Amino acid sequence: MPPAAIAISKIVMEKTAKEQIRSGLRVGTGLGGFLIAVMLIGNGLARIGISTASHQLIWTEPVGWMELLIAALILLFTARMWLMLLSGCLLFGIVKSLVVFATGRFPSHEFSTRIEPLALAFYCIASFVLMFRFSEHQPNLIDRIALTLYVFCLWPAIAGSIFSPWQIVGLGALLISWCLSRWRKDSRRSRTWSTHNSAS
Repeated sequence: MPPAAIAISKIVMEKTAKEQIRSGLRVGTGLGGFLIAVMLIGNGLARIGISTASHQLIWTEPVGWMELLIAALILLFTARMWLMLLSGCLLFGIVKSLVVFATGRFPSHEFSTRIEPLALAFYCIASFVLMFRFSEHQPNLIDRIALTLYVFCLWPAIAGSIFSPWQIVGLGALLISWCLSRWRKDSRRSRTWSTHNSAS
């Protein structure tokens, strides 16, 4: 192999290695940020819940609100990295719910009837379908806001309550961002079609 080709191949391999390292660091940072944000959400909501239960004004718990704000910022700026982790959790939820529904056995106190795992499976499927477009396109600002709100609204399920009205709010946020994405895509397509017809 000529020396020039060897030198070029070394440069390409070095660039590839550097890109892999950077990609791994970004993914690791995103996943670490996601875990930190989840812990902050738990602590913040617990503080606010305690102050509410003790008949205090919600605004008298600034630490809890600060934790929620920091968690929201972390989720907002790292959404591209933790999106795959959330999709994997949804797939696991779909499989588990369908298995529990099919067998009719409730190994824990999570479900009390067979309708609950079926409803949870539909919820996870709807969430996964609305997020599937991110496998081809990176989420924009509106998408990241919707994803952040979705994670916040998932907290009652993480804390032990299978269903909560807030989960419908989170799913609605994903639906709105999906509709806006489709509208923008259709608008670009119609403008391109109009330009093509005008040129012809």
